[in-house]
Amino acid sequence: MQAVEYRNYIIKSTKDLLPGFLQAMKKDKTPLNHMHINMAALLSLVALWTQDSSLYQQSYLIFKSFLQQFGMETLNLEIYREPHKVRNHSCPFTGYPFIICFRNLQSVENLWSQMTKEWDPKVLRKIISDVAFIFCRPMQRGDHNQAMARALGTALALSALDFMKKEQEPIWSHYVEEIWEEWRTYEDTCENAPSYNAIYLWCLLMMLDLYPQKLKYFTQSKRAYALFQRYRDHISQSFCTIPKYGDDGGPGDLFFRSADAWPAIFEKVASIFDDETFQWAALQMFRGEKDGKHHATRQPQMLFMLAMASNWKPKISKALPPSTGSAILYRGRDIPSMPQDIPTADKIVLTQNRFSQAPFAMFEIFSRGHHSHFHPGSLIWYDNGQYAMFASLGYHNSYQHQANSLFIDTYEPQRYWQDAASIYSSWQLCQIPSVLLKPVINGDSKLRIIEAITYRFENPTNSPMHLQIANVGLEGGSEFFILEHFDDPQYHMRNAQVIQMRHSDNADAPSQNFLDILVFPGVSFNSTDKNSSLAPQNIVVDTQRFPYFKFWWRIESHEISNCLKPSNFIIRTSDALYDITPLNPKFVLHFDKRAAMVLQNADGDQFTRFRFAHYGEDLNYGRFVILLKEGILLAIDSITKPPGKELKKIASISWHVLATDVVQDLAVLQGETSEDYHKSMWAEFRGFPHVNNLNTRTIDPNSSLLFVTPRQEDQSVALVEPSFWGVRPKSIVLGRQLEANDNCLNFVSLFYPKNLSLDSKKIVSQIVWKEVALSTIRVELQTSVQSLCICVVLNFSTAPEWTVSRT
Repeated sequence: MQAVEYRNYIIKSTKDLLPGFLQAMKKDKTPLNHMHINMAALLSLVALWTQDSSLYQQSYLIFKSFLQQFGMETLNLEIYREPHKVRNHSCPFTGYPFIICFRNLQSVENLWSQMTKEWDPKVLRKIISDVAFIFCRPMQRGDHNQAMARALGTALALSALDFMKKEQEPIWSHYVEEIWEEWRTYEDTCENAPSYNAIYLWCLLMMLDLYPQKLKYFTQSKRAYALFQRYRDHISQSFCTIPKYGDDGGPGDLFFRSADAWPAIFEKVASIFDDETFQWAALQMFRGEKDGKHHATRQPQMLFMLAMASNWKPKISKALPPSTGSAILYRGRDIPSMPQDIPTADKIVLTQNRFSQAPFAMFEIFSRGHHSHFHPGSLIWYDNGQYAMFASLGYHNSYQHQANSLFIDTYEPQRYWQDAASIYSSWQLCQIPSVLLKPVINGDSKLRIIEAITYRFENPTNSPMHLQIANVGLEGGSEFFILEHFDDPQYHMRNAQVIQMRHSDNADAPSQNFLDILVFPGVSFNSTDKNSSLAPQNIVVDTQRFPYFKFWWRIESHEISNCLKPSNFIIRTSDALYDITPLNPKFVLHFDKRAAMVLQNADGDQFTRFRFAHYGEDLNYGRFVILLKEGILLAIDSITKPPGKELKKIASISWHVLATDVVQDLAVLQGETSEDYHKSMWAEFRGFPHVNNLNTRTIDPNSSLLFVTPRQEDQSVALVEPSFWGVRPKSIVLGRQLEANDNCLNFVSLFYPKNLSLDSKKIVSQIVWKEVALSTIRVELQTSVQSLCICVVLNFSTAPEWTVSRT
């Protein structure tokens, strides 16, 4: 593919997007933000390619409107003394497109002449310098997408603006080096969601264009090469997409918000490393977007990122699929909380090859980092080569029971659907194991660091509500160390008013003093600069002395708040992000590298086995999965505990079945009609000792969640057909109380599309469950032509004993 194909697509997409974008600007009359300046930058780049003067003018009009708005808003502000008083001053996605747009407009002689006529040159230089100071100055720190985006703006300002204040240059240069060193320390990213990984990596690669020495170092880095190999191997070859996980996309959709950035990223690294497989990855992602295999958002920021693909196009004659089939994909860093003697597995993929439409499945292992969800072991994608069967549920679905995995919790299923107002109006305890915090670089393995704390709250109602926080500190035994007394009134939160500290004599309050924040409808959060961090920075924590980081919180609202979602309140500490909710159990699962394997047989069947050790509860969770070449998926999940130990817990297996042709569903959602676009899947479940006649009931008639409670009878297979219209998944949860005499519970789940070929139907139509014992499962799939025998030992106390073979 030539660069012109990228450019033609971007030019057409930009022209298609422009009328609606301009109409929305006039209609909404909302203040201009980073989306508008990204649009101006995109138009300036497309105009540069096409020499279309009308696009230059549109770019300049948006750019000028942004400058005029900024000038009016800052007229009576001393921005160099109090930059935090400027609206959206902490936005990291405004600086770099602003500088690029200015540089492109400045390069057009006629347009620059027009600008200097409309503006006094001294005034123009001052306002450009002021905007750069607000949106490019050193601010966000740490190794995450916002800091990298901010540093890119800082680096571009240093290279493009010769009229910056001279005293700023050494401070700004040091900031760029600081963020670069954050990456270079681990040569990986701590983001764990495709959108945020894409933003981080795109900004990193953009920065390399400005610093030849950094590019030279990057080119010679084996770990950098391995980093991009990992994301290359995330791609489903049939759907031409990286499956969404963590804070990405919505329930049922195949899109994620930064899909446009990935072709540019892969084109750049193909050029850096002269590697045809990265060229293949770029073309796969672009084809998925261009051909409608996944739904990409048409946003100016993302199209602008994609536009760099044409600039970064390598001189490679052909694209080659990688040789990687099924594999354990490893991260190059141990952020956060992984002991140093355990390799940091990131994902596990199952697929026969990358040359054909082979079935593809991917599992979450790392389950840590910015924008991650705590879903260790979850099946985050499964397609049979034609249809997408499973996809993760996306941004607001971070409970463990919202993953395709086994979860352990108190047996109170009704509390997942109870009125949220009754949950959140009382003081709630947030308690996070301190081992999950960021390790100290080159330090003692038991030490962690809190560089800063960010609180993010989403108010889904139409009225302001009060978010109250108390007793932020570290706990160990009878010792509690307060980190924040809330005695400084200078806190600042976006889209919120910090009312300062309150005093309470209420006996139910955890503390006499707490912080009261009035959060307006929409998203509110504080940044991590010194004026906005709601806790001291750079606190080193001894995890043995203080096993927990904790605080209390509650909501006061005059409006019924039962529309709160799991991710409405999030806390970020350094490299880790956590949902703050009383419903999400907080525990640590350690990945057991000795139990992890990925294999395939000569017939093309793929299988994997892995295990997690449950921190603090003496529980182990193991998963064995077989992906047959016909696209049939068999998952065997096991939970083990010490004999005789009583735990008031329920072990549940949860599946969110997509069970539909998403491409056709998306067409229907976009207004097209189809008489029979609805495709279903059969799901068979086994593994509850003495279970029959599953009691199926829907807790909430407005919900798609189906909770299945087993009855204590004989051993039989439960057959469920999850059917639904549209792309909303049907969820199935099967749970069983852990009894004192239970040493091991096994859950067996079999999934296959209803539109199987005749030969494939023979496999599942004559299934025989040979044995479900405490530690061994034998399953025999028989047909007149072939049989598949499976023997799995799941207690992990002995060497692996498992085979998959056809005879």
